Amino acid sequence: MNAHFRFGALVFLSLLVPTLLSAQKVTRTILVNAVDGTGAPVLDLTTADFELTEAGAARTVTRATLANAPMRIIIMVDTTDGAERWQSGLKSGLTAFLEAIPQQHEIGVVTIGRQFRVHAQPMTDRVKLKDTVNKLGADGGGNVLLDALRETETRFMKKEGVRWPVYLILTTDAVLDNSMQTDEVNKMFADMLARATTVHTVAMQNSGPTVTTEITNTLSKNTGGSYNFLTTANALAGKLKEVGTQIAEDHKKMSTRYQLEYMSEATGPGAAISVSIRRGGVSRTISFKRPF
Repeated sequence: MNAHFRFGALVFLSLLVPTLLSAQKVTRTILVNAVDGTGAPVLDLTTADFELTEAGAARTVTRATLANAPMRIIIMVDTTDGAERWQSGLKSGLTAFLEAIPQQHEIGVVTIGRQFRVHAQPMTDRVKLKDTVNKLGADGGGNVLLDALRETETRFMKKEGVRWPVYLILTTDAVLDNSMQTDEVNKMFADMLARATTVHTVAMQNSGPTVTTEITNTLSKNTGGSYNFLTTANALAGKLKEVGTQIAEDHKKMSTRYQLEYMSEATGPGAAISVSIRRGGVSRTISFKRPF
């Protein structure tokens, strides 16, 4: 990967939120917390109760439901040579992570070492998933994070019925091996934010920050996820359990929020979004990220 692409990717990531609305027409998600005068959540609103404008123009809300749909979580595991010393903590940590996520949520497992590989398609079977993570091992090569995200988005995340996409990225500071052009990366990240995707990262640091860890760091922050970097393998198991617990708590917190979908027609950067509720006595706050 050349220096031009590296700088281009990092510039995009640093401006990700303000430039999101400059993309082409696309269905976008916005999250709304609606409360009454006492601060209690209002839980019986419908699509007809919401009005949405974008850059001052009315947009049709095509779907409005409570944001309590099951999550689809994809675990992306770095299997480059640098992951070898993390294996014991990685396997026990992923087992603890799986146990922390309630049964109704789908989880899939892919690796981002020598090549992108699907080890478990999204499923709720924790026994099979535990068996899968216990069989993972290092296989060398460069870190194919961006190519893996592209494949995972296409195969598993950009599907009808996936309302809450979540990534757990476990990456070392291995050199990034990438075949994507900068504009492809930009579009992919914009699409992820448009669907309120959340990215959590646990960076397993062997030597120091790299483009790989910088990309995951900024992507996690821009999507409302967590970024954690570790320098010792014995801290990995506890951290993965902690992240799993956090994700489960995030889902509980969002169960009283609304998830609205609308067709964006923004043509310039920073287009203002406004959401109002027709029912009297109900106030709201909005966010593009969860939880809030």
